[in-house]
Amino acid sequence: MAELEITLAVSTYERGKVLFIFSNDGTNVRTKSVSANRSLGLALDENLDLIMAEKTGISRVKWKLQSPFVIEHWNTENLDIHDIFWCQGSVLAVNTKFNCLTRIDQHKSQEVWRPFFINQKNQFFDTCHLNGMAIKENQPFAITALSDSIMPQGWRQNIIEGGILLDAIENKILLGGLGMPHSPRYKNEKIYFLQSAFGLLSIFDLRNKQLQNIAIGGMLRGLSFYGDYIFIARSQIRKNSSTFSKLPVAHRHFKAGVVVLHRPSKQIVSECIFSDEIEEIFDILPIPKV
Repeated sequence: MAELEITLAVSTYERGKVLFIFSNDGTNVRTKSVSANRSLGLALDENLDLIMAEKTGISRVKWKLQSPFVIEHWNTENLDIHDIFWCQGSVLAVNTKFNCLTRIDQHKSQEVWRPFFINQKNQFFDTCHLNGMAIKENQPFAITALSDSIMPQGWRQNIIEGGILLDAIENKILLGGLGMPHSPRYKNEKIYFLQSAFGLLSIFDLRNKQLQNIAIGGMLRGLSFYGDYIFIARSQIRKNSSTFSKLPVAHRHFKAGVVVLHRPSKQIVSECIFSDEIEEIFDILPIPKV
């Protein structure tokens, strides 16, 4: 990471921390952290301060100091916020609890988009488990959900193959039959996303409508670009989860960590394995040095 001149922010929500991973010499990896209440999505503001989604709100973190700390918190109550994006003083957030996208600032929260199959009768329950958001030209473009169910917690019924990729502009389903899709990202007329159930990096080419799958292995959530590289987060399987118990046995051989893929060659060039005390990651964000 010293060669790439970045600090890597990682949300480890079951440990109540966001980690900052860096190296000063290219050999020895160092970390620092900030406490967080079930941290999930991560973003950067215009000052390169870290914005993180927590259980009951959005926090801004000064991370460059030896001991990072929260300088601001916007309370939202429990919206089960997943992916977030910072835009012009507000946060665009995947509001998983209410099946919609919500714009949040220090004064209010306002719904800005919901899938076409969600209506006033089912909007107040987590039916489809909306979780990921790809941004194009500062607007939501592609959205992932674990289902198109309209029943409370209905997404749990077909967790392995019920996932969908949505076009947020035309509000339609682009792909179905996906295995727990997460972390969609847009780049060069392609949508990159992870299929957590299958351990895949998936690339959907919007020009020819072709889907390419690259085997990474393990329970994958969290994807970011930096230059020619793709950073992918891998989690351990939650031992006490009835939902995760349905995932392939092969996932259980992997520990939590970070996989680095060279985007042009689509080859894995590096891996970082975490200690056993870190089991689950949701988001990963490379922060350039300035």
